[in-house]
Amino acid sequence: MIYWFDLFGTAVFALTGLLAAKDKKLDWYGGVVLAMVTAIGGGTFRDIALGRTPVFWIQDDAYFWVILSTAIIATPFISRMHSPGRWLVWSDAFGLALFNVIGCQVALASGSSLIVAVFMGMATGTFGGMIRDLLVSEIPLVLRHEIYATAALMGGIVYIALYHLPIPSGVAECLSMVTCVVIRILAINKQWSLPKLN
Repeated sequence: MIYWFDLFGTAVFALTGLLAAKDKKLDWYGGVVLAMVTAIGGGTFRDIALGRTPVFWIQDDAYFWVILSTAIIATPFISRMHSPGRWLVWSDAFGLALFNVIGCQVALASGSSLIVAVFMGMATGTFGGMIRDLLVSEIPLVLRHEIYATAALMGGIVYIALYHLPIPSGVAECLSMVTCVVIRILAINKQWSLPKLN
């Protein structure tokens, strides 16, 4: 189940990359590049940092095909998408929460410390978007005002806090994801943001 959700999250992140390419008026190849870095950039950083090579999408090319298929299917409709719809916002929050949990799990399985696992979870969910923004000459969204990385951070802390308790792993995964999604959605609806450096 986690695997199929992971592929779904990959498709959603790829779509946000395509939307960024559309906003910058890039060609289709540029859209595919942004889709790829958004969808798999965080997981690639995680695997390289943890010494897990070849990285996950080389071991399983289903991720590559999901990204390419998303680009092909979504391209005819991109011109009609003027801003991310509510369904995409919710799906992106779900993808962030899921990638965050997977990043924590991979780091723990690699023997990393708890604090490194939290960081790797956050990196898995956010670094792809950071690379995307840098490629289009934007200050990464997660470094500006939105509660995005912070939602992943809190979700990771919840997962790590529950990791060693005698409860089913699925419970820890669900509670972590719910924490991340709720914080992210509330931040959007309530327009929460972190204090700016003056």
